[in-house]
Formats: sequence, structure tokens, C-alpha cells
Amino acid sequence: MTEKRPIATIADVARLAGVSTATVSRTLRRPSLVSGPTRARVLSAADALSYSLTKSASSLASGRTEHIALLNGGSLNQWFTSEIINGAYTVIHEHHLDLTVYRARDTSERREFFETLPARRNADAMLVTSFNLSPDEFAILQRLGMPIVLLNMLTPGHTNVSIDDAAAGRDVARLLLELGHDTLAYVGPEPGHRGLSWSSDARWTGFHDEIRTRVPFASVSMVRLPAPLVTDAAQHAVSELLARRPRPTAIFVQLDELAIPIMFRLRQRGIRIPEDISVIGFDDHPLAKDLGLTTVRQPVGDIGARGADLAIRLIADDAGTRHEVLVPTTIIERSTTAGPAR
Repeated sequence: MTEKRPIATIADVARLAGVSTATVSRTLRRPSLVSGPTRARVLSAADALSYSLTKSASSLASGRTEHIALLNGGSLNQWFTSEIINGAYTVIHEHHLDLTVYRARDTSERREFFETLPARRNADAMLVTSFNLSPDEFAILQRLGMPIVLLNMLTPGHTNVSIDDAAAGRDVARLLLELGHDTLAYVGPEPGHRGLSWSSDARWTGFHDEIRTRVPFASVSMVRLPAPLVTDAAQHAVSELLARRPRPTAIFVQLDELAIPIMFRLRQRGIRIPEDISVIGFDDHPLAKDLGLTTVRQPVGDIGARGADLAIRLIADDAGTRHEVLVPTTIIERSTTAGPAR
């Protein structure tokens, strides 16, 4: 009969690391307040003892924490992120579970999260959104032995709930070409950056390739914005657009939260929408309807809800099956798109 290994305590970790229990607690809860060498010793000791910071007696008995974690790579105050969280929370709350949200917006937060994650082990599943995971980071998540569900991160071979950004980009291209535009531009971050870059890259690829296939003589270009987006990104985009020759008669913008200030900046410069430039965004932000913005609607809250539901089902029965759920998008035509002036 195999002898059961005793459950490690915070005192065991402190003793192995040669520090106080207060230092162990601070390292796992507020790692930025602890020096690098000390943090490394504590994390190593916690890993060696399979210590988990938040396991209660009930969770130890059931083998579950009754928590689902959500890792977000962007700002928590963005509309998209709040919709994802609200959708996930609704489903998780209905199942009498708790949701813990983590932000890893910059390099420092990202490093801190992945350094301390193995010692936390405080969730039964993890949702990941707005995040470009490196192979090493994904390996850390997989070693935790919990279901990982990627939200709006179409990644073949991994469980995800996503839209098809490339297909959405193709749909936008077809709409603008059918309206008669042949000088077009896409506004988004430099390809390959973290955050929402994988979505933006795919939208650009679908948009560009569809135009090239259907109308080979058409002009299609990208207005590249710094990533992460800076406060004056709209001004930068408008200056770039108006300096181009020939000037685009239609633009496809990565997201509504960027398209809306671009519209205001264009109008400040005397540009009429859609008479001089047609504008189409992405997401169907609540303000899009009020402002008449043509956009691609993606059901953001539904993505969060479906992801949470999938995570809960995988907690109950994770047989190693990978699930890929595609959620459809729809173009909502409003007043910011029309044929080019002749």
C-alpha cells in the first residue's frame, strides 16, 4: 500500500526556504514586494512540496477548489473584456462557483503571474483571453493539470471558443468591394504584437487576401499603429490616412473603440463620412448603434458564457478531448458606409 504524502503547510515551505511564514505569504500574494533571490527560494520550496496557497479543508477533501480563473492580457476596463467577464461570471455563478480574474497586461505583470502560478493552484480550470501565450507559458498552464479554455484565440489543437477573424475580414472586404471601393486600408496594430494582435493579424489577412483575389488592381494597405495602442492612436491613424496618395475611400478598423475616435478626428479635419471615407469597425460596441457605425458584430458575452460552460463540463469530465467552438459574426450595416464619391 502506497503511503500518502502529508499535506504541506506554509510552515513547511518557510522551513525549506529558510524564511518566515510571513515572507512565504507575501511572496505568493504580493511577489513584487519580495526580492528576486528570496522569491525564487520560496517558489522552489512551494513547488517541491506541492504547496497550494488557497486549498481549504473542503477542497482538499473533494480535490477541487470550486474556483475558475480568468487570465486577461489587456486592460480590465475595456468594453470587450468586461463583456467576456460578465458572460463567464453569469454561468459560473449559476453553478455556485467563484471566478478569480488575473491581469497580465505588461511584461512585469506577466512574469509575476507565471512565476507564482504553480504555487497558487487555486482553480479547477482557467479561461484565457486577450493573450498571446508563449510556448513556455502554455507549458506552465498545462503542467497544472487543469482544463485550459482559450477565449477568442482561435488556436488549432487547443480547446477554444472563438470567432473566425479571417472570415470576418473577408466579409468586410466583399461588402466594401460591392459598394465600389478600390482604394482601401486596414487600421490596426503592428502584426505580431501581444494582446489582441492575433485577432488583428487574422482580420488583416482575410481582408487583404479577399481584395487581392477579387479585384487584383485594387489598392489595399495597412495603417500600422503602435502596440499597445497609445492615447493618440486615432490622431496617428488619421494623419497617416490623409497623407496617403491615392487616399483610401474606405477603411476597416480593428475595433469600434478605435473606429469611433477616428471618425471624430476625421470630421474635425473636414472629412465627410461616408461621402469622403467609409468607415467600418469591429465588435458592435454599445456606442456603435448610436453613432451609426457600420461594424462586425461578435457576441462577446456569449463567448465568455460558452467558455465558462465548456470549462465546467471539462472539470467534471476531462478525458483529454479538445473542443473548438466557432461563434458566428455578422456585419451590421449602418450610416458610415456607402459607395465612393465619383
